[in-house]
Parts: sequence; structure tokens; C-alpha cells
Amino acid sequence: MIYKRHGYSGKRSTSIKVGIGLEELRQLLDFEISNTRFIENSEQHQAIWCILRQTAVRPGAMGRLRITRGATFLSWEDIKFHTVQGQPGKFICVLSFENLKTNREDPEYTMHTGGKRTLVCYLDSPSPENIIFSVPHRLLAIALRRELIEGITTVKELITSELHNITVGS
Repeated sequence: MIYKRHGYSGKRSTSIKVGIGLEELRQLLDFEISNTRFIENSEQHQAIWCILRQTAVRPGAMGRLRITRGATFLSWEDIKFHTVQGQPGKFICVLSFENLKTNREDPEYTMHTGGKRTLVCYLDSPSPENIIFSVPHRLLAIALRRELIEGITTVKELITSELHNITVGS
């Protein structure tokens, strides 16, 4: 449309996709945390960016869209944590995303038929040099700060826990 309005002819250029690498994400995380007034919002933003980077889900899978009435935000009930036996400080985070976008023209099709599309992602702790991008560590830190982990109140207790499953309440 813009091509016709301004008299351009010929083949349209393809859109340029800009990838965000680990270094750019690291800079974004550092900038955001150093310029925030509300640590609670900052830690949520950073966790979301790390989740999106690792799972490649669309942002709409993490929160309600106006067109999908009845869909819910990603909540603690959708997140499970497991420890890695024999490796203190290593965790596996299991995320369940519901109401994923479909390829149908009617975006409410899944909701109308009563079915739900669910994606389950298993996110492991990264290597120590990339711990800043760790979804399990970020989410566990949020839960620990908000006193949501059952039976665990300190980082030391979390790291040395013998529990296989870590329960987070809401």
C-alpha cells in the first residue's frame, strides 16, 4: 500500500529480522535492573524475557489477550520445579502454556470448542557463565522473595534442599 501511494515500483524488499543474542539480552537485563524503581516489576520483566528467549512462545501465551476471553495469565500453578539429584543448585523448571495461538482464522476457535492447546517446556539450569539467563533460578528467586516456597525460606535452604519437587504456592 505504501509502495503504491509513493509511486514505488518493482519488487518489495523483504523485512529485515533483527536477532537478539545473549550479549544484547545481557545488556538489556543490566540496564533494566539498574534503572528500575520497582524491583518486583523488574524481576518479572527479566524472568519473562528469559522465558521468551528459551521457549520461543509468543508473548500472548504468557498473558491474557482481549480476544481470548477466559484465558489466564501464566501463574504459579503452571510452573513446577525439580532439583537435579547430586547437583546442588541445579534445577529443572517445567512450564505449561495454555491457549496458544492457532492457525485458524477464528482466534477463539479453541475456546469455543472447549479444547485447549498446551505446550509443556522443560528448562534446565544453564552453565555457570550463563546463570543470568536461568529461568529456574529467576523464578525461584521471585518465589523465595515473596515467601511462596513451602518449607524453604532462605537461599541456602533452597540450594541444599533434598526435595526432588519444590512446591510453590500462590
